[in-house]
Amino acid sequence: MSQPVDLLCVRAHPDDESSATGGLLAKLAAEGRRTAVIICTGGEEGEIHDPDLVYEEAFPRLGEIRKGELHAACEVLQVSELYMLGYRDSGMAGTESNKHPEAFCNADLDESGGKVAAIIRDLRPRVIVTDNEWGGYGHPDHIMSHRSTMRGVELASDPKADLPSDPFRPERVYVMASVPRAWSEIMELMSEEGLDTSKLEQRMNRQRERSVEIPPTPVTLVVDVGEHSETRMRALLCHKTQIQPDSHWRLLPTHLHRVAFAKTNLLRVIPPATEDEKDEDLFPPVTTGR
Repeated sequence: MSQPVDLLCVRAHPDDESSATGGLLAKLAAEGRRTAVIICTGGEEGEIHDPDLVYEEAFPRLGEIRKGELHAACEVLQVSELYMLGYRDSGMAGTESNKHPEAFCNADLDESGGKVAAIIRDLRPRVIVTDNEWGGYGHPDHIMSHRSTMRGVELASDPKADLPSDPFRPERVYVMASVPRAWSEIMELMSEEGLDTSKLEQRMNRQRERSVEIPPTPVTLVVDVGEHSETRMRALLCHKTQIQPDSHWRLLPTHLHRVAFAKTNLLRVIPPATEDEKDEDLFPPVTTGR
């Protein structure tokens, strides 16, 4: 059995651990806490922006390349335990990749949930963070990441489940909250400093085009990770295939990164949050008996 962890993040693709949860992972590692990451797919349908790679040669082995990038990023974030479920990237919603028999979106839920459950029983995390039920912006792998995690939590706590180790249930499960980012404010700050905002505008337009309409998600916990934005960025830049050399992520000054990525917004789903309930900390208070 592995040493228990405080936080387990279950994400869909290599780079997701850094983009949305990188600040959180870096913060907990800086506090001396053990963290773990599960990546559900190999990211085989991702882009290739690394100028040192030739697309025709690199694309057939993109999954292996992204695995190396993932390990490098997790070293930066000081992730204690890293697991890959081994499913194939499903691609964006409505693409031919969705039909691949090994695509994550086509996986049997008890199978994928069982894999997550086995890791939960092994690591015994206090808190789990994963995607929300809408997959952030409707991506089939992010949706399946959520479903597999929730099924995994259910199976991990079931004494009748045919799994190794003793049943275990985390103290809390959170999902990433879908809240509008203040990109207009960021672009305004960039403009004031004479920085080019065209790349960010293009990204926002692409995001709108490929996104489904997602209802606003309640936020029960806001974690301040601003002090760890540089670590998060160093981890994200390990994913060279996914970030263009002239990306706004690379060009954004450190102090604006702190503004753009200062907060991690979460919704607690286990135990379910009551209306208007807010958490003060990621971890529940430790109660001690007499």
